[in-house]
Formats: sequence, C-alpha cells, structure tokens
Amino acid sequence: MMGVVVCIPFMVIRLVYEVGFQVTGDMGFNAVRGGGMRYLFMTFLPEVFVVGGCVGTIWWIPVEYGSEGVDQEDGRKATDTLRVRMEMES
Repeated sequence: MMGVVVCIPFMVIRLVYEVGFQVTGDMGFNAVRGGGMRYLFMTFLPEVFVVGGCVGTIWWIPVEYGSEGVDQEDGRKATDTLRVRMEMES
C-alpha cells in the first residue's frame, strides 16, 4: 500500500501532461513537438520517481527467515537458497 501512496502524486503529474494537450490544444504539451523541459519535468522525471518508489518499497519488504519455504526441484527450501545468497553477498 505504501508504494501506491508514494507513486500516486507522480502519476497524477503524468496524467496532467497527457491530458493537457487534449484539453487545451497547446503544442507545448505535445509529446512529439512540445517543449523538452515540460516533457522532462512532467513525464520523464515522474516516471523515474514512480519506478524508484516501487523498487524502494519492494526493498523494504521484510524477508521472513526460518519460515517454511516452497520445495524446489533439488529438495531444498526456498529459504535455504535465500540464506545461501545472503551469506555469499556478505
């Protein structure tokens, strides 16, 4: 839920940019022939923030160690594989 809350304001900015041309007919809001700075600040940067917010939210999801994992093909549990990867990284 936190990821949605973080991303909604930036998605609204993108929506305003996209609807701006349709409503006003101002070529400044045209994605092809419009101003580059408007595109940068109203489309590109909000998209970067949305992706960053989603990735950041996923990184903050706690990992449950010691819980029952799903059996893998070789008989190990998914938590065992995660534990080995964590040990290799540190």
